[in-house]
Amino acid sequence: MAAEIRFKKDFERLLKNDRLHHAYILFGRAKKSHEDFINWLCLALEGGSDGEFFLDAKFIDAKKSGGIDSMKEAISFLWKKPVKSLKRTLFVSSADNLTLEAQQAILKISEEPPPHGLIFLSVPDPESLIGPLVSRFQKLYFGDVYLDFDDLPESVRNNVKNFFKLSVTKEKTELLKSIVEAGEPDFSDFVYGVVLMLRRDIIHNAPILKELARRIGFINRFNTNRRLQLEAALLSKLQ
Repeated sequence: MAAEIRFKKDFERLLKNDRLHHAYILFGRAKKSHEDFINWLCLALEGGSDGEFFLDAKFIDAKKSGGIDSMKEAISFLWKKPVKSLKRTLFVSSADNLTLEAQQAILKISEEPPPHGLIFLSVPDPESLIGPLVSRFQKLYFGDVYLDFDDLPESVRNNVKNFFKLSVTKEKTELLKSIVEAGEPDFSDFVYGVVLMLRRDIIHNAPILKELARRIGFINRFNTNRRLQLEAALLSKLQ
């Protein structure tokens, strides 16, 4: 999938330069891609071959073990010195099932992380986690792959077309508000649809695409207000 390939290239560069962040949220409906990406990363960190048992990685399914005791054990694991890898990696799938106490424990270690610890939480939508935790983690979106605007779900296509048709700023703002409130994957699918639409005239729309990419970067890195960032990127430039 396109996102997975892109993230692999990014992380290869980060690994080479020792610039990995200590905490990431992987979100979107493509859960299998989350798991494949983490398996690839653990292989890269340990220098092993596919199918080997990871010595410095711990995988937790929060649907089965999402309580505080499981997180205490995981945190203890992260503080131990790596056996083979440069890092110790914790991957929590279905992290939206973590209890409040478990999320607070992860928040605490993300505020004072071990020097060799990596934490990855997999969720469909970051908004399912507590706000302070989301703000501490960098976010990577793994969405469905759409190569053409017409491949998008009908509801997404309609929202994007309506946005471009509306001539009143207030109406555009209301539409953006409803999309943001819908959460994931609606928000990311809408942004992707806007990008595909703008790319139909990429020379004319290059400044808008550049600004939109910058604003989405702010959202992913700093958990800023999604609606305000979209308004700043789109409303003044699409009048």
